[in-house]
Amino acid sequence: MSFGESPAKASMCCKEEVGGAPPTFAMYEALKDSCQNNATYFQPDDTENGQRLYQGFMTLIDHIDTVWPLVDHVRKVAPLYDLDAVSPGNGYRSFVSVVDSCVLHGLKLSRQVCTGRDTLLFRKGYFVREVESCGQLLASLGTCLHHLHTLLTWAPPGELFPSENHTPEELFATADTINQYCFYGRCLGFQFLPSMRGILKGISICMAGFSEAYYSHGNLISSVWTGGQYLLDPELRARRIVNISQSASVDFCKAFWFLAESEIMKRVPSLMSSTVAVNRVITIPPEPVTVSTLAGEALTVSPPTVHIGLQSLNLRLISVTKRTGMDSEATAPPADGIVFHCHGGGFVAQSSKSHEMYLRDWAAKLNVPILSVDYSLAPQAPFPRALEEVFYAYCWMLNNFKELGTTGEDYRFHNLNMLLCNDRKKVYYAY
Repeated sequence: MSFGESPAKASMCCKEEVGGAPPTFAMYEALKDSCQNNATYFQPDDTENGQRLYQGFMTLIDHIDTVWPLVDHVRKVAPLYDLDAVSPGNGYRSFVSVVDSCVLHGLKLSRQVCTGRDTLLFRKGYFVREVESCGQLLASLGTCLHHLHTLLTWAPPGELFPSENHTPEELFATADTINQYCFYGRCLGFQFLPSMRGILKGISICMAGFSEAYYSHGNLISSVWTGGQYLLDPELRARRIVNISQSASVDFCKAFWFLAESEIMKRVPSLMSSTVAVNRVITIPPEPVTVSTLAGEALTVSPPTVHIGLQSLNLRLISVTKRTGMDSEATAPPADGIVFHCHGGGFVAQSSKSHEMYLRDWAAKLNVPILSVDYSLAPQAPFPRALEEVFYAYCWMLNNFKELGTTGEDYRFHNLNMLLCNDRKKVYYAY
């Protein structure tokens, strides 16, 4: 049985079966067999790295034996927590997918060792660190699985929330401390496709290097120097990222995120991304918006007033072509769909301009307009201001499809921070 590059294909939960068992079980068995093969090979090797490789593969086998029954149980009960029969998704399914991705990562690594161990250029020291990191990762996921099993006992089957008064502190006291370092070192982004791993690695290196300069009041040169260290030493990078995640202030997060707002970064989309014919900001005045429900009832949505009072709201419209309704010089008919986008930044930083690079590419590949909301940011505008503005902008969009160059027959909601539900038309959620 061969395993493709996509973890999603290898982590199908409780659907396709081969010989009475989900196909992912074969992947777990294949990893054990491959690890045993490598362990047998390196056992007679009396060098330090040879023995560490032997111990590393034996440890991986032990972790697989521990994790396998735990993830098997979660895999079986995960469908009970779906919203409905046509929405096969919940946190339990997601975590099963993460564990399967880790096993797939370990299998590829073990087979890579198997293929190259007899070659002249085989680097034992490199693979020692890779195998040990993979073992630590699988062990940490096993700890998380113990937490999930505890959560399952705290609530009736199918109920996501505990039926009794339990606290997060009580949950974490039931299992060993999770090793966070393995998630940010050599195995960073193991659950994503290779193209995404490179992006995550770049972001983590930039964040670690920027934190050095930020907290020591350094400059760009020192940030580049320390960034080079984090590129060469994944373990050092992991320690720094974990330290930042545990102690970083909101001001640091905003300072890092707002790097994307610098003059240099603002020029990047026009140089490196798809060319678009429409890229303009639309300002919505703070006036009530009336929308109709599926039942045909009129619903009036008032503009947000919480914390900072009535304010105009900016939206960014991006389209690869000028469509009827959005421009007097339109060259294309209205699109059938539109993407409603809420940028990332933890509701404290960034804007639609920060995310313009990939929005341009989306507009070109999907060939539909994209409407991105520049909601107000905390702490000046704390919760629920941003949420209310997003909902208000959404309702405004429902009444202004023509101006946005779309018929509104099929629109998609993309959000990097949250999830909004509506009952007016079908919405496709993308992550």
